[in-house]
Amino acid sequence: MRAINQPEERMVPLQKLISGSFFVAASIFLAIKGSPDVVTAGAVLGSALCAGFVSSKQHLKAVILGAALVAVSLVLQSIAGRCSTCIQADMLLAAGVVTSSMAAREYRLRVVSGVLVPALIAAVMFWGPVPGQGGPGQEMFGRYIAAAQDGKTIKLDTALKPVLLFSPECPACREALKQLINRDPAGKGWQPVLAQGDPVETERTLKGMGYTGEISRFRWRGPVPIMIWTKDGKTRSTHNVREMLEVVPVEP
Repeated sequence: MRAINQPEERMVPLQKLISGSFFVAASIFLAIKGSPDVVTAGAVLGSALCAGFVSSKQHLKAVILGAALVAVSLVLQSIAGRCSTCIQADMLLAAGVVTSSMAAREYRLRVVSGVLVPALIAAVMFWGPVPGQGGPGQEMFGRYIAAAQDGKTIKLDTALKPVLLFSPECPACREALKQLINRDPAGKGWQPVLAQGDPVETERTLKGMGYTGEISRFRWRGPVPIMIWTKDGKTRSTHNVREMLEVVPVEP
């Protein structure tokens, strides 16, 4: 006869459904929104495995794997730059970890959640607003940005032309680039500046989108995409694509 007081047996079906749903949502979200690369594929598979562990009542494995996925994501973002899609997926995974650990009613699982959630919140607060969500604001930029272009250092005047800092590996950046290139493919009213990523691959990507202008480089580890412009003597910035389009005029 099985002991009825085991944590696994006390988990009600609704709690298990909610926990598994978060992991499934993370897997689907990454599959749709994530970059087509090995890292994203691994995250999709890992999220699906977490859902499988929950359905088979292997909650310890689900919590450990889910927490590991979030931890690896945060480490990679600290190295390669922040990714809004990754942060949103991390939140879904963290929700799955928390609900799974609470539903299982096991102390060691709750300890993992107690460490994971503050770490994720701290990371989001440290990195600032989620790219693509924040409105116009003040950033650590002045009117001029010293960027590299064709082997030379040039000063980009954000009062003459808005500057977009981006990474080709960032889904939110690709969406911003797509819309800006559709509006102004020659870059006469805006300047794309590579902040993170491979220059050769970036040039190939932008040309594939139809961009025909110049591409500059400026090392920036903060959240992308971000557009910087100066108007009436005030330098502003935004992570919101809709607001970027309002800044860049339509090229006739």
